[in-house]
Parts: sequence; C-alpha cells; structure tokens
Amino acid sequence: MDGDFLQDHFTEFDWEKELRRDDGRIRAYLKLLPKYQDLPDEDKRILQEIQKDPALRLSDGDTELLCALPYDGSDDDDEGDENEDHAGDDGVRSLLAGEDDPAWESTRASEFYKETGLLARNFVIFSSQQELMTEKEVMVIIDLYGKMLSMSNELIDMELSLRDPDGEHPPLSLRIAYCKRILSDINDLLGAFIQMEGKGEMLFAFSRIQTSGLNHVRNGVVNLLLDLRKEEKCS
Repeated sequence: MDGDFLQDHFTEFDWEKELRRDDGRIRAYLKLLPKYQDLPDEDKRILQEIQKDPALRLSDGDTELLCALPYDGSDDDDEGDENEDHAGDDGVRSLLAGEDDPAWESTRASEFYKETGLLARNFVIFSSQQELMTEKEVMVIIDLYGKMLSMSNELIDMELSLRDPDGEHPPLSLRIAYCKRILSDINDLLGAFIQMEGKGEMLFAFSRIQTSGLNHVRNGVVNLLLDLRKEEKCS
C-alpha cells in the first residue's frame, strides 16, 4: 500500500480506496506477467509499466509496496533455506503444517484465515486434475483466494501488534476496510463458483462444497466486522 501505513486521519473509505488501488496493481501485474515472464528483472520491468498509470503509480517505486503479488514459483530453485521460518518476514504462516503457534491462532481472524487456506488448497488440487475449467477461470479464483489470505494475514498481524505495548497500533478504520474488502472478494468467489455449477456434475458438487465453506468464512468475517463496529462506537 502506497504511503504511510498508519495514517490516522484516513477513514475506512480512504483505506478502501487504497486497497482498490492495490487490487488494480495486482490485475495489471497479472496482465503484464506473460509479456515479461522469465526475462531478467521481470518484476522491475513490470513495475516500470505499472508506474506509467497515474491511478496505480507508487510514490517511491518500491516493489515491496506491490501488495500480494501473485506467486509464480520461479525463484524456488534459488532458495536454499527451505526450513527457515518466514512468518515474520512475508506473512506466510504454516496453516497446513500443524505447527502450534498460540499467539496468532488466538486472534479473531485466524479461523477464517485457516479455513480460506484449506479451501484454496483444495481448489488448486481439484483444478489440476480436471480440464473443464479454463486457465483464466482458474487464475481468477486463485488470485481471489490469494488476496483473501493476504488480507486475513494482515488482520492477524494488526491484532498481534495491538497486544504489543511498544508496537505500532493500526487504526480501527483500516481493520474495518480490510474486512469489507475480504467480503467483497468472497462475493466474487461465490459468483465464480455459481457460474461453474452448470459445467457438469463433478463441478457442480465441488462448487457446492466451496460455496458452503465460503459462506462459513463470510460469517466469521462479518462477526469480526460487527465487533470492530462496536469498538468504533465506543471509541
């Protein structure tokens, strides 16, 4: 996200606008990736193209600010420290590894973060074993799940920072905006799976399982949003 992460004067609508700009950068990245994939400094080249759009431009050109860039796995062979814990570095949490981490698992966003991760994993496995979906349909759904995981992870980190007396305290308006954007992505996913239901019995059954899980995730996000609204009224 461009600019100071903790801008206290921002309302939830200001933060939503910034999050939508992040969404625009992700869409631009996906559109440009085939053109620059496997070229030297591909991310730098893509960023330079994105910087040409005033609506998406980053103030300092830092690639670190391109939130939730799609992961293509192209650098896997260059990373030797497979067992290094990156949870504090890049927000990746071992939600499927069964690791016991009471701190983050006690946050209010942890449950729908883990549920989203399982739904995403199941979708990736399923989509790799059938040919009824187009590559574009698969990528759209993976992108939405990736955004949900990224934003859920941010909510976890923000709640953990609030527990630290010496840490940065994110504004309530930002946490509310994240919840609203997650709900928007859930609605987009539900629409995508409903469209899949007419493509055969297998896709119909799988889509129903995914929509059931997404509705459960939505309930968790709505409950958190309602709690944050109560905090807002009391502040």
